[in-house]
Amino acid sequence: MDIEGALLNAETVATFLSLGGEQTFLYGYEPNEIIHEVACSSGNNMLFLLGDDGKISYRMPTYYGARLLTQEWAQPGDDLHEMYLATVDDSAMQTNGLVTAYGLLRPDRLWAVMVLNKDPSNAHTVEVRFHDEASRLDSGFEGNIDLYQYSKEQYELSADKDKPYPIKDQPPAYRTLRGSTDMVVRLPAYSMTIMRGIGPLPSR
Repeated sequence: MDIEGALLNAETVATFLSLGGEQTFLYGYEPNEIIHEVACSSGNNMLFLLGDDGKISYRMPTYYGARLLTQEWAQPGDDLHEMYLATVDDSAMQTNGLVTAYGLLRPDRLWAVMVLNKDPSNAHTVEVRFHDEASRLDSGFEGNIDLYQYSKEQYELSADKDKPYPIKDQPPAYRTLRGSTDMVVRLPAYSMTIMRGIGPLPSR
């Protein structure tokens, strides 16, 4: 029910696609209820929390994460997307796997880079660079960049262990940035970030 649900779903989908999977499906569109599988926890990785009236009472993190995946990272429709290797150069981040990135070239020829910060306590910063293996040159986004972020700044779960509920439930934040090779983006703790814009196209 917390931000981890959005991060888990996004990481699972992006990893599957990067390993050669062609498409993924999401189960569980109906509102669901809190379950107690073990004595020490309660929750449910669902899209919507079921209210007492049988209707949707809250949109959950997995819902907002899925919308970012399917509407902002990927381009809606059935056209072909291309995934490219995205790596985090910081050796400490590589070792602990707290920050992972996934690069996508959409049918509209825009680059969309998804970066997941799975560090529950610390923000990190990244600079996005496109590396041309042939020329050995790096470049950045060009022009305006769409930036979407979803983190605990938008969502907060109550501390009620038996019947938790969102006390803050906002959609992902959005703003535009100006692209350059030295553009630095802050990744809040436990966050999902999508950067989308014009970049160098691969040679065919």
